[in-house]
Amino acid sequence: MRLTTMRTANPEVGTPAYMAPELFELDTEVVTHRADVYSLAVVIWVMLTGREPWKECHNVVALAYKVCMGVRPPLAGILSPQRCPHKLSRLITACWDRDPLRRPAAAEVLKELVLIKTQTTAAAATSGQLQQQPPPSS
Repeated sequence: MRLTTMRTANPEVGTPAYMAPELFELDTEVVTHRADVYSLAVVIWVMLTGREPWKECHNVVALAYKVCMGVRPPLAGILSPQRCPHKLSRLITACWDRDPLRRPAAAEVLKELVLIKTQTTAAAATSGQLQQQPPPSS
C-alpha cells in the first residue's frame, strides 16, 4: 500500500458527521489517508449501533466543535461485548485519535479487523453461539 498525501486549499470537503478533526481546521494543508481511517471508524460505529452519528448536533459548527475537542460517539455502555469485543472497541478508539499520526495505518486496521473476525468466529463456534445478530434498533 502506498502512503499518499494530498495538498488542498479546501480540506473541509466531506460529510461532516464522518470527518476527521483535522478536516475542520482552517490551517490544514495536508490531508493523509489517516483522515479516511477516522471516517472508517465512524462507519463501523454506525454499523454496530444502527445510529446516526452526531444526530444531536443541529449544525456543523456544533459538530465540528465537539469533534475538535476530542468528543467521540459513545462506545461504552451502549454496545455489549458480544456485539463489540474489547479489541474492536480499542481499534475504533485508536482510529479516532485526535492526532492523525497516532491513528493506525489502513493496512493495520485491515489486519486487526481480520484478526478480530477470526477470533470472534472461533469463540462463537466453540461456544455454540454462531448465529447472525440483527443490528440494534435505533
